[in-house]
Amino acid sequence: MVKNKSTESKKQQSKRAKLDPNEQPTLTEDEKRVILIQYQKQHESDSTDTLLEEYLKFMKIKINEKNTVECAAPSKMIDEMWHAHIFSTKEYQQFCERNNNGVFIHHDPSMTDVPARYRITWMRYVECFKSEPKDRAVWPMYEVEEEEYDEYGDYDDYAASFAVNSKTLIFIAVYVASFNDLLIFIKLKLCVQKAINTILQEIGAPQENRSANGAISSPYTVISTRRKQGRTRDPFYPFLLNPPNATTMRTHDIGIFCRTHGRCIGWAHTTIVMNKQLFRIMHLLGSLHLLTIAAAAAASETVANDAQDVLITDMLNWLRANGSFINDKLQIRRIDPDDPTSPRGIFALESLEEGETVCNIPWELMITPSENLDSYLELPESERLDCGTINAVIKEISKSESDMTPYGKYLLSQPRAYTVGFWSEEGQKLFWEMTADEKLPPIWIEDLLEEWEEYCDGDGENDDHVHAVMLVKTRADYQYLVPFYDMMNHNNGKTNVAHKYDPYKGDPIDKTGYEIVTSKPILAGEELFNSYNHCSICQHYYDWFGTPEMFLHFGFVEGYPQRWLFDFARVKFDLDWKDGDEGTGEVVVNFLVPPSKKGMDLLKKELDRLDKFGQKREQSNEEVPENELKSLWEYYDALYDALRYALESNATLVDDVWSMGDGWWVKDGTLKAEDVGEHCVRQWKENGNDEL
Repeated sequence: MVKNKSTESKKQQSKRAKLDPNEQPTLTEDEKRVILIQYQKQHESDSTDTLLEEYLKFMKIKINEKNTVECAAPSKMIDEMWHAHIFSTKEYQQFCERNNNGVFIHHDPSMTDVPARYRITWMRYVECFKSEPKDRAVWPMYEVEEEEYDEYGDYDDYAASFAVNSKTLIFIAVYVASFNDLLIFIKLKLCVQKAINTILQEIGAPQENRSANGAISSPYTVISTRRKQGRTRDPFYPFLLNPPNATTMRTHDIGIFCRTHGRCIGWAHTTIVMNKQLFRIMHLLGSLHLLTIAAAAAASETVANDAQDVLITDMLNWLRANGSFINDKLQIRRIDPDDPTSPRGIFALESLEEGETVCNIPWELMITPSENLDSYLELPESERLDCGTINAVIKEISKSESDMTPYGKYLLSQPRAYTVGFWSEEGQKLFWEMTADEKLPPIWIEDLLEEWEEYCDGDGENDDHVHAVMLVKTRADYQYLVPFYDMMNHNNGKTNVAHKYDPYKGDPIDKTGYEIVTSKPILAGEELFNSYNHCSICQHYYDWFGTPEMFLHFGFVEGYPQRWLFDFARVKFDLDWKDGDEGTGEVVVNFLVPPSKKGMDLLKKELDRLDKFGQKREQSNEEVPENELKSLWEYYDALYDALRYALESNATLVDDVWSMGDGWWVKDGTLKAEDVGEHCVRQWKENGNDEL
């Protein structure tokens, strides 16, 4: 289905507006009042106008630096004011929307008073305001300790001194591409010598630069790959004290690792820079156990934010104090405890038995459809209830700071516009091109927002209202938003929880509460996983709601198992690891509808087209926001792989094409189309048409 691309809305235009370098971030008088009250409450002291003024100067530095690797750090007093601002949730969100293109300015709790980064702040302060900070109470002068130079000799050895007894995970997070899209910045733990040696062997690094045991002489050096035109590899370059620039890159070639003092993120980590060629080599080295890059970044910025932890703690305390049961054997934490940027999940502190209650959330603590639905009586019930739920969310997140529930504050703080239906016009245009105007799934990407505007008389110019729509579309179960429950991650291969009651069958959850139980024994340390499309009450999703629909509705590409439906070619199949074991490294294809030669030929044409589209990955797309590009290319990779696996499966092809009508009915992958008999599946012969 081809959609008409409307002109950019005023909302989108406003989000594109950038803070002029000469402008100062602003606070309204109400925002100032709320922040100062919060500051005085936390510190039992009065704040001065000078402190507030200097705080805004620091925020200008943070806004202008974007998400560069070298992040500025606040002074202690500035950080205290920042905390007060963040705890004023609604005012902080409004500040970010007004001054930072609608992007939340995250607070990194580990960065305060880190000497190297505090020096960066001073440098940028002078650069921005043409003088050093004058108020030394607010901005104490940083100190350079002599042993920082003398005891260790140089920064290389100084950084290496922190590498003792660290763990061996390699990648923590990808930051930004730079230098004309040639390089990728990666946050790296220091103790990766063995892994780096493995890479050296893989790319054939010169032996003369290694020690007798095969290790390179310095753990932080530049490794150059083969030059163009077949010239020999360069020797290792010495440690670079200053961050590389475009000239340095030309001098030292590309295809490098580079560790610089200026890019050191903290005591336990460092940063490397590599080009995409070497990045792909590292991807191939399964022995390195690379973490899945951008697994949750598609859904949000994954910069550490200790304010989120505070909001979650407040919400859990509020839930328990108001009649909720949340199993004491559970905790919410980062998936990788050593990585402050990894997404959160719900984990078992102790073993859980099958059938044990995970949580029970009372009706009155859930967000449910508003009672005033008279104006929507002409709509089908499901759409009428959707309107009611969205209106209820709008009402909750529009309350004052003192009246908003902890769950409302948590929802208000969630990332915005991360699913494709809420992307920028430029991002959606590129996505349409990739899917051939929705010939490839998913389809109807505009419907999520357009239906609300059409059926619910929604205001698409109000950012909070649009945010409420996305919250309902991405977090609601049936027509309910359920705190704590909606924090469970999805994994169809590892689902271990189930609903005790089924709202679709009329179970009185307004009296019983929303109860989730374990569906199998769970060991201590294991994560609790829900299924967003194959859950115990999701039978209506089994057939048609596959990996593309998961991406459309929830903003991420699920891991295996995956389901792919290509309606235009009448091809439907599941992908999974062989025997369900990722350790095999082998992906198997299970066709749920007998594939025809005609259908597979159509898939081949689309795969060839995607090959050409993939060249755009190397091109500049500055008009598309970075988070949208990352999400788009993650989905592209999954889509490309799905087509490739299907075409390489050597499946037996049939002459008949299977017409599915409106039903892709295959019961959870256990009943194939040819076994259904009298159901909606039927065979038909080709009649000479180009399309099926």
